[in-house]
Amino acid sequence: MSKKIFILSFILSVFFQSFSQKAFVISDKYNNLSLESFIESVEKDYDVRFFAESDSIPEIKVSFIGESILLKDLLENLAKENNFYSSIYADNVFITYEKPINIQLLNNSTIVNNHAGEINGNKFIDDNNNFLSDKFVIGKKKESINSANLTGYISGKEDGSPVLGITFFIEQLQKVIPVSKTGFYNVALKPGTYNIIITANGFEKKNINLTIFSSGKLNIALEKELNSLEEVVIYSDQNSKVNSNKMGVEHLTTAEFNEIPTVLGENDVIKVSLLLPGISSVGEGSSGFNVRGSPTDQNIFYINDVPIYNTAHVFGFFSSFNSDAVSDFTLYKSNIPSEFGGRLASVFDLTAKQGNMKRFSMRGGISPITGRLMFEGPIVKDKGSYLVALRSTYSNWVLNFVKKTDLKNSKINFGDFIANFTFNLNDKNRIKFFTYGSKDDILISNKTNFEFQNLGFSLNWNRIIKNKHSLNVSLINSNYNFSEENTELTVSSYLYNYNISNDEIKTILNIVPAEKHNISVGFDSKLYLNDRGNFLPFGDSSLVQPLYMNKEKALETALFAEEQWKPFHFLTLTGGLRYNYYTYLLL
Repeated sequence: MSKKIFILSFILSVFFQSFSQKAFVISDKYNNLSLESFIESVEKDYDVRFFAESDSIPEIKVSFIGESILLKDLLENLAKENNFYSSIYADNVFITYEKPINIQLLNNSTIVNNHAGEINGNKFIDDNNNFLSDKFVIGKKKESINSANLTGYISGKEDGSPVLGITFFIEQLQKVIPVSKTGFYNVALKPGTYNIIITANGFEKKNINLTIFSSGKLNIALEKELNSLEEVVIYSDQNSKVNSNKMGVEHLTTAEFNEIPTVLGENDVIKVSLLLPGISSVGEGSSGFNVRGSPTDQNIFYINDVPIYNTAHVFGFFSSFNSDAVSDFTLYKSNIPSEFGGRLASVFDLTAKQGNMKRFSMRGGISPITGRLMFEGPIVKDKGSYLVALRSTYSNWVLNFVKKTDLKNSKINFGDFIANFTFNLNDKNRIKFFTYGSKDDILISNKTNFEFQNLGFSLNWNRIIKNKHSLNVSLINSNYNFSEENTELTVSSYLYNYNISNDEIKTILNIVPAEKHNISVGFDSKLYLNDRGNFLPFGDSSLVQPLYMNKEKALETALFAEEQWKPFHFLTLTGGLRYNYYTYLLL
């Protein structure tokens, strides 16, 4: 009989209460055997199974005094003498070397027979990222139900924020369930038992044994993973082939773009995009870029739905986005979703981090150019959170190294801030308030002064309808101001300024009419106000003729719809329509 040493992956039974420890009596015929032979003999003669952490066990002798001894007492004596741990649960013996198995956890299985409440399972045994399944029962048994909807949120256990890049895999269906960037998932299942595997970069793998009778909710909390670098094993199987039907879409998280070398200590989200295929810079020291040869004015930038008109500090040397407060970004180079409009080349969609809902934390940093500070914490634990990130510069010392005398009389000041507030009203309603601002004040040779300013906010309400549909309503405002003072020549000194602002309401309804269909419909309406500004003489000696330019106002309304249909597991069809109506308004 070959030795039965297994990686710890033991599936727990639902009926824990029916088990009890048995008093296995070991006779002296097993005395003076090696531990390996002892295990083989005991498994052969008794209804007992041994589990160990690796493919080797201690080379020790099993010896005891007397004609018989309880298996529990024998193992405890051997463990003390040879520095390992033994635990007996029902008919199973666990041998571990670093820490003992907590039998109390094995006796506590989480069983839920209702439709509400957060459910968090326990990790029992961990060995190379394989551990015993958490067991859940959702809903109440009803003979007439053919389909049940399972919904919920997946978040980090440490701070309660959404987890990005999740793979939600159902073994029996060989199917990957999409998870939104807010952590929400929705799947229609036939009543039955399923094994679910949840993985995400930087988090421990979660195995869930789920029995579902009727529709319900399952919130899942993932623990962060600390990887040992003693050994690296790379493997793949057909379940790892998770393909996307979205072409021309690039998605990066904070952890990924923070690995890219920095410029003067600054992680730059915009510069990272220049390393992606199909994107090229318009020139050094510039904030614009070309996507597949298109002009720079056909790119649009959003952060939490707020459009940003100036994405750089100091004429393109630094990004206007503080990477400490950015969770991830998605760049659409083609196959742009129908909810976006107004540009032909690309959509650059950033998402700010959500505040920690568990505890207060603060971090900061100093680079040769800037200083930054970010703090976050719960407003009400597990119900509301805040995050505030500030960044400012003290870069004027760099100008002291410039050899050209007139450039030494220059000043560079810039800064930006992000504030993000999240409120979980209940299991079906969430409200988020986000605000962003940035400002540049640049004086060149005491002759030309530039000022740029972005300021905007978004208020978002998310509601889950009937545990499978979702509604998002957003109110958005964005403002951009520019001014220039030029005193290079006294007779031609001038002041020029202008302003762009827009107010927007946006609604998206996501409908799941059937298991293989996902439909999004919505509308957005934008009110634009373009103040083209004034071109005025600056100073009494200026001979510049004043020029007063008119303001412009317009309303743009759009209706859009998009559907994703998956007729077969190997085929997904996606299509969408968008209708825009633009109206010029008289002031």
